[in-house]
Amino acid sequence: MSAFNSSRIIVCLGLLLFAAGCDRSPQPQPLTVFISGDTAGWITPCGCTSNQSGGLSRRDTLITQAAARGPVLVLDVGGAVANHSRYDWVKLQAILRGQQTMQLDAFNLGGPESHFAASDLKRLQSESKLPLISANLRDESGQSLAPPYRSIERGGQTVAVIGVIDPELVADPLTAGDPYQSIVSQLPRITADRVIVLAYMDQSKLKALAQKLPDVDAVIGGPTGQVVPPAMVGHVLVSSSTNKGKFLLQMKLRPGHQVDAQVVEVSSEIALSERQEENVQAFYATLGRHDFAPTDTHFVARRIVTTDQPTIAGNETCRSCHQVDDALWHKSKHSHAWSSLQLTGAQVDPACQRCHTTGYGIQDGFVNIATSESRQNVGCENCHGPSANHVADPRIKTPFVAKEQCISCHDHENSPEFNYDIYWSKILHGKDPSAPLIQTAAD
Repeated sequence: MSAFNSSRIIVCLGLLLFAAGCDRSPQPQPLTVFISGDTAGWITPCGCTSNQSGGLSRRDTLITQAAARGPVLVLDVGGAVANHSRYDWVKLQAILRGQQTMQLDAFNLGGPESHFAASDLKRLQSESKLPLISANLRDESGQSLAPPYRSIERGGQTVAVIGVIDPELVADPLTAGDPYQSIVSQLPRITADRVIVLAYMDQSKLKALAQKLPDVDAVIGGPTGQVVPPAMVGHVLVSSSTNKGKFLLQMKLRPGHQVDAQVVEVSSEIALSERQEENVQAFYATLGRHDFAPTDTHFVARRIVTTDQPTIAGNETCRSCHQVDDALWHKSKHSHAWSSLQLTGAQVDPACQRCHTTGYGIQDGFVNIATSESRQNVGCENCHGPSANHVADPRIKTPFVAKEQCISCHDHENSPEFNYDIYWSKILHGKDPSAPLIQTAAD
């Protein structure tokens, strides 16, 4: 073969390789999708017990670590807060702000969000540039509250995320159309490699919806009360990560429409995120400025009230007749409940105040920091009930059965190892023998 022909062959091969290289598009990468739901106001664990899971801080760390290994998508089914009071509105903004820091890609409007005014939600979306979605939620005039879906390109894959809510969970004057019809009306407009439906509805409705949507990749929901482990309904993945943000659904979208999924715990072993801790402190600063009263929250009716007009008298009125019990109380953690909150700045949070004050939400009980210094700490009347009548006439019994009150604060969430007999031994007190006619803790 001549030198000329050899050179021509080499040049031709080079051109072919160059052309092949030009036509080669980037190969799609495995995409990790984190889906949360039903945070229910738990921007941070309360800290009343050790090893509590959840909180935006640990969630952020988990997502950030995954993002360092490859492309990540961050979604939320809705239910960021537990109610719709003034306090919850401030907390909703703080939680969404924290999620934005995690590069939140889509947030579906859930049941609690639908209880706020449409004008407030629209203003929040426009001012904060939040990626809210809902294909079926409407305001009082029938207008959409948010875009029906978002298409996100990440790692060489395009993922469309559609959001819907169960109409039965929507509060007037807002309304919601049929979830299935709302979804199928959007599907022809979508060009994407994957379609994920975020559906704020219970487990049975999730599965029923998935059965009617064989062309989507996943239907992920809440509020289901407990986590729904990933399972296939036909060709559709169905799951739910719920329970106060303690768990996340982690999906791996692989090329070729392969999907792996698992529920991961946001455990206490995960390191805290500095930027989320700063967000919590900013939230506390806002609460400090508002100094909300119980009537500004949904915590008013937490305790069992057995009298028509209960009135808190205050620990100082108990002391004159119950000196021994008062001395024991001063040695207990109940008497230092307020200072334990001050260690983290949480004394401004009504979610904590309700269990670290006396008579929260009861007449003459704790109102707010500015007016209720004497009602700080867990006093006698949290267990024995509003005692003004008893103070006026010792023959009138205090209204509460103390044992029944313990679990209003020592619940499974805040005190998972609570045992009445063991805990009672730590605050043991009873009748003062010098005042046998006085109704006291043992009664």
